[in-house]
Amino acid sequence: MTTPESQPGRGTASRQVALCPLYAKSNTYCASLAAGIQQRGWRVVDGGRSATFFFKNAQVRRSNVIHFHWPDTYTLAANLSYVRSVAKSLLFLAQLWLCRFMGIKVVWTCHNLTSHEGQFPRLQDWVTKRILSVCHVVLAHGPACVEAALHLYGEKHREKMRSVPHANYIDDYPNATSREEARNRFQLAEHEMVFLFLGAIRGYKGLQELLTDFATLDNNSARLIIAGKPRNESIEQQIQKLVDADPRVIFHSGFVPDGEIQHYMAAADVTVLPYRKILTSGTLLLAASFGKVAIVPDAPTLLDTIAEEGVIPFKREEDSSLIEAMNTAIAERGPRGEHDNLAARGRISRDHVAKWGWREMAAATIEAYEA
Repeated sequence: MTTPESQPGRGTASRQVALCPLYAKSNTYCASLAAGIQQRGWRVVDGGRSATFFFKNAQVRRSNVIHFHWPDTYTLAANLSYVRSVAKSLLFLAQLWLCRFMGIKVVWTCHNLTSHEGQFPRLQDWVTKRILSVCHVVLAHGPACVEAALHLYGEKHREKMRSVPHANYIDDYPNATSREEARNRFQLAEHEMVFLFLGAIRGYKGLQELLTDFATLDNNSARLIIAGKPRNESIEQQIQKLVDADPRVIFHSGFVPDGEIQHYMAAADVTVLPYRKILTSGTLLLAASFGKVAIVPDAPTLLDTIAEEGVIPFKREEDSSLIEAMNTAIAERGPRGEHDNLAARGRISRDHVAKWGWREMAAATIEAYEA
Protein backbone atom coordinates (compact mmCIF):
# COMPACT_ATOMS: atom_id res chain seq x y z
CA MET A 1 0.00 0.00 0.00
CA THR A 2 1.23 3.48 -0.79
CA THR A 3 2.81 5.25 2.16
CA PRO A 4 1.31 8.57 3.29
CA GLU A 5 4.42 10.47 2.24
CA SER A 6 4.66 9.09 -1.29
CA GLN A 7 1.91 11.17 -2.91
CA PRO A 8 0.57 14.69 -2.46
CA GLY A 9 -2.62 15.46 -0.56
CA ARG A 10 -5.70 17.63 -1.03
CA GLY A 11 -5.42 20.64 -3.27
CA THR A 12 -3.36 18.81 -5.90
CA ALA A 13 -4.22 16.57 -8.82
CA SER A 14 -4.18 13.58 -6.44
CA ARG A 15 -7.43 12.56 -4.76
CA GLN A 16 -7.13 11.37 -1.19
CA VAL A 17 -9.46 9.48 1.14
CA ALA A 18 -8.93 8.93 4.84
CA LEU A 19 -10.35 5.56 5.87
CA CYS A 20 -11.35 5.73 9.52
CA PRO A 21 -9.99 3.43 10.67
CA LEU A 22 -8.03 1.54 8.03
CA TYR A 23 -7.30 -1.64 10.07
CA ALA A 24 -5.02 -2.68 7.20
CA LYS A 25 -3.21 -5.40 9.16
CA SER A 26 -6.16 -6.93 10.98
CA ASN A 27 -9.21 -6.51 8.75
CA THR A 28 -9.28 -8.05 5.28
CA TYR A 29 -12.34 -6.00 4.32
CA CYS A 30 -10.62 -2.67 4.98
CA ALA A 31 -7.29 -3.71 3.48
CA SER A 32 -8.81 -5.10 0.28
CA LEU A 33 -11.13 -2.13 -0.20
CA ALA A 34 -8.22 0.27 0.34
CA ALA A 35 -6.11 -1.60 -2.21
CA GLY A 36 -8.95 -1.47 -4.74
CA ILE A 37 -9.40 2.26 -4.23
CA GLN A 38 -5.66 2.87 -4.65
CA GLN A 39 -5.60 0.84 -7.84
CA ARG A 40 -8.07 3.32 -9.29
CA GLY A 41 -5.78 6.27 -8.68
CA TRP A 42 -6.82 7.47 -5.24
CA ARG A 43 -4.43 7.87 -2.37
CA VAL A 44 -5.57 6.08 0.81
CA VAL A 45 -4.45 7.16 4.28
CA ASP A 46 -5.30 5.79 7.69
CA GLY A 47 -7.51 8.14 9.67
CA GLY A 48 -6.63 6.23 12.82
CA ARG A 49 -8.71 5.31 15.85
CA SER A 50 -8.04 8.36 18.00
CA ALA A 51 -11.05 10.15 19.47
CA THR A 52 -9.42 13.37 18.20
CA PHE A 53 -8.67 12.02 14.71
CA PHE A 54 -9.40 15.34 12.97
CA PHE A 55 -7.09 17.39 15.21
CA LYS A 56 -4.41 14.73 15.67
CA ASN A 57 -4.03 13.51 12.10
CA ALA A 58 -3.03 16.08 9.49
CA GLN A 59 -3.67 13.53 6.74
CA VAL A 60 -7.39 13.61 7.60
CA ARG A 61 -7.49 17.39 7.21
CA ARG A 62 -5.71 17.12 3.83
CA SER A 63 -8.13 14.55 2.43
CA ASN A 64 -10.87 15.07 -0.13
CA VAL A 65 -13.01 12.42 1.56
CA ILE A 66 -13.26 10.97 5.04
CA HIS A 67 -14.81 7.51 4.95
CA PHE A 68 -15.62 5.81 8.24
CA HIS A 69 -17.10 2.39 8.91
CA TRP A 70 -17.81 1.66 12.57
CA PRO A 71 -18.80 4.74 14.61
CA ASP A 72 -18.53 2.74 17.84
CA THR A 73 -14.76 3.01 17.46
CA TYR A 74 -15.06 6.74 18.11
CA THR A 75 -18.21 7.07 20.21
CA LEU A 76 -18.06 4.34 22.87
CA ALA A 77 -15.67 4.63 25.80
CA ALA A 78 -13.44 1.61 26.33
CA ASN A 79 -14.55 1.31 29.97
CA LEU A 80 -18.23 1.58 28.91
CA SER A 81 -18.67 4.76 30.93
CA TYR A 82 -21.88 6.49 29.86
CA VAL A 83 -20.55 9.98 30.59
CA ARG A 84 -17.36 9.36 28.63
CA SER A 85 -19.33 7.83 25.76
CA VAL A 86 -21.51 10.96 25.59
CA ALA A 87 -18.39 13.13 25.53
CA LYS A 88 -16.76 11.00 22.81
CA SER A 89 -19.95 11.03 20.75
CA LEU A 90 -20.22 14.82 20.85
CA LEU A 91 -16.54 15.15 19.95
CA PHE A 92 -16.97 12.76 17.02
CA LEU A 93 -19.95 14.66 15.65
CA ALA A 94 -18.14 17.98 16.03
CA GLN A 95 -15.21 16.67 14.02
CA LEU A 96 -17.50 15.45 11.24
CA TRP A 97 -19.02 18.92 11.02
CA LEU A 98 -15.51 20.40 10.90
CA CYS A 99 -14.76 18.12 7.96
CA ARG A 100 -17.83 19.46 6.15
CA PHE A 101 -16.85 23.04 6.98
CA MET A 102 -13.42 22.44 5.40
CA GLY A 103 -14.99 21.00 2.25
CA ILE A 104 -14.15 17.37 3.03
CA LYS A 105 -16.86 14.94 1.88
CA VAL A 106 -18.12 12.75 4.74
CA VAL A 107 -18.98 9.14 3.81
CA TRP A 108 -20.22 6.37 6.09
CA THR A 109 -20.58 2.67 5.28
CA CYS A 110 -23.48 1.51 7.41
CA HIS A 111 -22.44 -1.99 8.53
CA ASN A 112 -24.81 -2.02 11.51
CA LEU A 113 -27.93 -0.10 12.43
CA THR A 114 -27.19 -0.44 16.16
CA SER A 115 -24.27 -1.66 18.24
CA HIS A 116 -23.97 -5.45 18.31
CA GLU A 117 -23.65 -5.47 22.09
CA GLY A 118 -26.42 -2.90 22.55
CA GLN A 119 -24.61 -0.54 24.92
CA PHE A 120 -26.47 2.71 25.60
CA PRO A 121 -29.12 2.20 22.89
CA ARG A 122 -30.80 5.61 23.32
CA LEU A 123 -27.46 7.40 23.04
CA GLN A 124 -26.44 5.40 19.99
CA ASP A 125 -29.79 6.01 18.31
CA TRP A 126 -29.37 9.75 18.90
CA VAL A 127 -25.81 9.69 17.57
CA THR A 128 -26.70 7.63 14.48
CA LYS A 129 -29.45 10.05 13.48
CA ARG A 130 -27.00 12.93 13.64
CA ILE A 131 -24.36 10.99 11.73
CA LEU A 132 -26.91 10.48 8.97
CA SER A 133 -27.59 14.22 8.96
CA VAL A 134 -23.94 15.25 8.67
CA CYS A 135 -22.92 12.69 6.04
CA HIS A 136 -22.87 13.57 2.36
CA VAL A 137 -23.18 9.91 1.37
CA VAL A 138 -24.18 6.74 3.25
CA LEU A 139 -23.26 3.38 1.72
CA ALA A 140 -25.02 0.10 2.50
CA HIS A 141 -24.32 -3.41 1.30
CA GLY A 142 -27.38 -4.04 -0.84
CA PRO A 143 -30.87 -2.65 -1.52
CA ALA A 144 -32.39 -4.42 1.50
CA CYS A 145 -29.82 -2.77 3.78
CA VAL A 146 -30.71 0.63 2.31
CA GLU A 147 -34.38 0.02 3.00
CA ALA A 148 -33.69 -1.23 6.54
CA ALA A 149 -31.76 1.96 7.33
CA LEU A 150 -34.47 4.18 5.87
CA HIS A 151 -37.18 2.28 7.74
CA LEU A 152 -35.40 2.88 11.04
CA TYR A 153 -34.10 6.41 10.51
CA GLY A 154 -36.43 8.04 8.02
CA GLU A 155 -37.19 8.38 4.34
CA LYS A 156 -35.68 11.88 4.31
CA HIS A 157 -32.21 10.32 3.98
CA ARG A 158 -32.95 8.39 0.77
CA GLU A 159 -31.10 10.78 -1.55
CA LYS A 160 -27.79 10.25 0.26
CA MET A 161 -28.13 6.45 0.49
CA ARG A 162 -26.29 4.27 -2.03
CA SER A 163 -26.25 0.51 -2.45
CA VAL A 164 -22.74 -0.91 -2.83
CA PRO A 165 -22.71 -4.71 -2.50
CA HIS A 166 -20.08 -6.44 -0.37
CA ALA A 167 -17.19 -7.88 -2.39
CA ASN A 168 -16.26 -11.56 -2.33
CA TYR A 169 -13.19 -12.98 -0.57
CA ILE A 170 -12.22 -15.47 -3.27
CA ASP A 171 -8.68 -14.11 -3.76
CA ASP A 172 -8.12 -12.98 -0.17
CA TYR A 173 -7.45 -16.30 1.56
CA PRO A 174 -5.51 -19.46 0.65
CA ASN A 175 -7.78 -22.23 -0.63
CA ALA A 176 -5.62 -25.23 -1.52
CA THR A 177 -6.61 -27.78 1.15
CA SER A 178 -8.62 -30.78 -0.03
CA ARG A 179 -11.63 -32.11 1.80
CA GLU A 180 -9.75 -35.32 2.64
CA GLU A 181 -6.75 -33.44 4.05
CA ALA A 182 -8.96 -31.16 6.13
CA ARG A 183 -11.02 -34.02 7.54
CA ASN A 184 -7.91 -35.96 8.46
CA ARG A 185 -6.59 -32.86 10.20
CA PHE A 186 -9.65 -32.72 12.47
CA GLN A 187 -10.09 -36.51 12.72
CA LEU A 188 -13.44 -36.44 10.93
CA ALA A 189 -14.80 -39.35 8.92
CA GLU A 190 -15.94 -38.83 5.34
CA HIS A 191 -19.51 -39.91 6.12
CA GLU A 192 -19.94 -37.40 8.98
CA MET A 193 -22.11 -34.32 8.42
CA VAL A 194 -20.03 -31.35 9.52
CA PHE A 195 -21.52 -28.00 10.50
CA LEU A 196 -19.15 -25.04 10.94
CA PHE A 197 -19.36 -21.89 13.05
CA LEU A 198 -16.35 -19.73 12.20
CA GLY A 199 -15.39 -16.29 13.48
CA ALA A 200 -15.27 -14.08 16.53
CA ILE A 201 -17.61 -15.34 19.26
CA ARG A 202 -19.89 -12.58 20.49
CA GLY A 203 -23.30 -12.64 22.12
CA TYR A 204 -25.26 -11.34 19.13
CA LYS A 205 -24.07 -14.22 16.94
CA GLY A 206 -26.34 -16.73 18.67
CA LEU A 207 -23.80 -19.48 19.26
CA GLN A 208 -25.40 -20.45 22.58
CA GLU A 209 -28.70 -21.09 20.79
CA LEU A 210 -26.92 -23.08 18.08
CA LEU A 211 -25.27 -25.34 20.67
CA THR A 212 -28.55 -25.82 22.51
CA ASP A 213 -30.37 -26.76 19.31
CA PHE A 214 -27.53 -28.92 18.02
CA ALA A 215 -27.66 -30.96 21.24
CA THR A 216 -31.22 -31.99 20.34
CA LEU A 217 -30.30 -32.99 16.78
CA ASP A 218 -30.99 -36.71 16.51
CA ASN A 219 -28.08 -37.68 14.29
CA ASN A 220 -24.99 -39.46 15.58
CA SER A 221 -23.08 -38.63 12.40
CA ALA A 222 -23.55 -34.89 12.84
CA ARG A 223 -20.54 -32.87 14.00
CA LEU A 224 -20.22 -29.20 14.86
CA ILE A 225 -16.91 -27.33 14.65
CA ILE A 226 -16.63 -24.00 16.46
CA ALA A 227 -13.53 -21.97 15.66
CA GLY A 228 -13.07 -18.42 16.86
CA LYS A 229 -12.00 -16.11 19.64
CA PRO A 230 -14.57 -15.42 22.39
CA ARG A 231 -15.16 -11.75 23.15
CA ASN A 232 -14.50 -12.28 26.85
CA GLU A 233 -13.94 -14.97 29.47
CA SER A 234 -17.60 -15.07 30.47
CA ILE A 235 -18.74 -15.98 26.95
CA GLU A 236 -15.96 -18.55 26.64
CA GLN A 237 -17.07 -20.24 29.86
CA GLN A 238 -20.68 -20.35 28.69
CA ILE A 239 -19.66 -21.91 25.38
CA GLN A 240 -17.26 -24.38 26.98
CA LYS A 241 -19.98 -25.64 29.34
CA LEU A 242 -22.30 -26.36 26.41
CA VAL A 243 -19.49 -27.94 24.39
CA ASP A 244 -18.53 -30.26 27.23
CA ALA A 245 -22.07 -31.66 27.27
CA ASP A 246 -21.93 -32.89 23.65
CA PRO A 247 -19.02 -35.06 22.40
CA ARG A 248 -20.00 -34.32 18.79
CA VAL A 249 -18.78 -30.72 19.14
CA ILE A 250 -15.20 -29.59 18.43
CA PHE A 251 -14.25 -26.24 19.97
CA HIS A 252 -11.10 -24.41 18.89
CA SER A 253 -11.00 -21.26 21.01
CA GLY A 254 -8.82 -18.46 19.68
CA PHE A 255 -8.20 -16.26 16.69
CA VAL A 256 -8.16 -18.19 13.40
CA PRO A 257 -5.22 -17.06 11.20
CA ASP A 258 -5.94 -16.36 7.54
CA GLY A 259 -4.08 -19.46 6.39
CA GLU A 260 -6.12 -21.72 8.68
CA ILE A 261 -9.55 -20.71 7.37
CA GLN A 262 -9.22 -23.01 4.36
CA HIS A 263 -8.90 -26.09 6.60
CA TYR A 264 -12.16 -25.39 8.40
CA MET A 265 -14.02 -24.56 5.20
CA ALA A 266 -12.74 -27.63 3.37
CA ALA A 267 -13.76 -29.91 6.25
CA ALA A 268 -17.28 -28.48 6.52
CA ASP A 269 -20.41 -29.48 4.63
CA VAL A 270 -22.28 -26.31 5.60
CA THR A 271 -21.67 -23.16 7.64
CA VAL A 272 -24.07 -21.92 10.32
CA LEU A 273 -24.60 -18.22 11.06
CA PRO A 274 -27.27 -18.20 13.81
CA TYR A 275 -27.32 -14.44 14.39
CA ARG A 276 -29.75 -12.98 16.91
CA LYS A 277 -29.66 -9.67 15.03
CA ILE A 278 -27.66 -8.60 12.01
CA LEU A 279 -27.64 -6.18 9.09
CA THR A 280 -24.80 -7.50 6.94
CA SER A 281 -22.38 -10.40 7.29
CA GLY A 282 -18.88 -10.67 5.89
CA THR A 283 -18.81 -14.27 7.10
CA LEU A 284 -21.68 -15.07 4.73
CA LEU A 285 -19.61 -13.73 1.81
CA LEU A 286 -16.63 -15.71 3.12
CA ALA A 287 -18.66 -18.94 3.12
CA ALA A 288 -19.90 -18.31 -0.43
CA SER A 289 -16.36 -17.50 -1.54
CA PHE A 290 -15.30 -20.97 -0.38
CA GLY A 291 -18.32 -22.55 -2.09
CA LYS A 292 -20.19 -23.32 1.13
CA VAL A 293 -23.93 -23.05 1.72
CA ALA A 294 -24.83 -21.10 4.87
CA ILE A 295 -27.69 -21.57 7.32
CA VAL A 296 -28.82 -18.02 8.12
CA PRO A 297 -31.78 -16.13 9.62
CA ASP A 298 -34.36 -15.18 6.99
CA ALA A 299 -33.44 -11.48 7.15
CA PRO A 300 -33.84 -9.77 3.75
CA THR A 301 -30.50 -8.00 4.27
CA LEU A 302 -28.78 -11.40 4.27
CA LEU A 303 -30.91 -13.16 1.68
CA ASP A 304 -30.27 -10.57 -1.04
CA THR A 305 -26.50 -10.82 -0.54
CA ILE A 306 -25.87 -14.07 -2.40
CA ALA A 307 -27.68 -16.52 -4.68
CA GLU A 308 -30.78 -18.26 -3.37
CA GLU A 309 -28.96 -21.58 -3.68
CA GLY A 310 -26.31 -20.37 -1.24
CA VAL A 311 -28.52 -20.16 1.83
CA ILE A 312 -30.80 -22.32 3.95
CA PRO A 313 -32.91 -19.76 5.84
CA PHE A 314 -34.51 -20.23 9.24
CA LYS A 315 -36.91 -18.12 11.27
CA ARG A 316 -35.25 -16.81 14.42
CA GLU A 317 -38.62 -16.31 16.16
CA GLU A 318 -39.59 -19.98 15.76
CA ASP A 319 -37.94 -22.33 18.28
CA SER A 320 -37.68 -25.34 15.98
CA SER A 321 -36.68 -23.50 12.81
CA LEU A 322 -32.89 -23.72 13.24
CA ILE A 323 -33.11 -27.47 13.91
CA GLU A 324 -35.28 -27.86 10.81
CA ALA A 325 -32.69 -25.96 8.77
CA MET A 326 -29.93 -28.27 10.01
CA ASN A 327 -32.03 -31.30 9.11
CA THR A 328 -32.60 -29.79 5.66
CA ALA A 329 -28.84 -29.51 5.22
CA ILE A 330 -28.40 -33.15 6.24
CA ALA A 331 -31.03 -34.23 3.71
CA GLU A 332 -29.41 -32.09 0.98
CA ARG A 333 -26.06 -33.77 1.53
CA GLY A 334 -27.42 -37.32 1.62
CA PRO A 335 -26.74 -40.04 4.20
CA ARG A 336 -23.06 -40.54 3.25
CA GLY A 337 -22.53 -37.70 0.81
CA GLU A 338 -24.04 -39.42 -2.23
CA HIS A 339 -25.82 -37.03 -4.59
CA ASP A 340 -24.43 -34.14 -2.55
CA ASN A 341 -26.74 -31.29 -3.46
CA LEU A 342 -25.09 -29.05 -0.86
CA ALA A 343 -21.82 -29.05 -2.79
CA ALA A 344 -23.62 -28.23 -6.04
CA ARG A 345 -25.47 -25.35 -4.38
CA GLY A 346 -22.20 -24.11 -2.92
CA ARG A 347 -20.62 -23.96 -6.37
CA ILE A 348 -23.56 -21.92 -7.67
CA SER A 349 -23.17 -19.55 -4.72
CA ARG A 350 -19.45 -19.12 -5.36
CA ASP A 351 -20.02 -18.44 -9.06
CA HIS A 352 -22.60 -15.81 -8.14
CA VAL A 353 -20.38 -13.83 -5.73
CA ALA A 354 -17.38 -14.16 -8.06
CA LYS A 355 -18.99 -11.54 -10.29
CA TRP A 356 -18.44 -8.78 -7.71
CA GLY A 357 -14.95 -8.37 -6.31
CA TRP A 358 -12.97 -5.59 -4.68
CA ARG A 359 -12.30 -3.93 -8.03
CA GLU A 360 -16.04 -3.55 -8.65
CA MET A 361 -16.74 -2.51 -5.07
CA ALA A 362 -13.94 0.06 -5.13
CA ALA A 363 -15.28 1.52 -8.41
CA ALA A 364 -18.77 1.88 -6.91
CA THR A 365 -17.31 3.42 -3.74
CA ILE A 366 -15.29 5.97 -5.72
CA GLU A 367 -18.40 6.80 -7.74
CA ALA A 368 -20.04 7.72 -4.43
CA TYR A 369 -17.01 9.83 -3.45
CA GLU A 370 -17.21 11.76 -6.70
CA ALA A 371 -21.00 12.18 -6.85
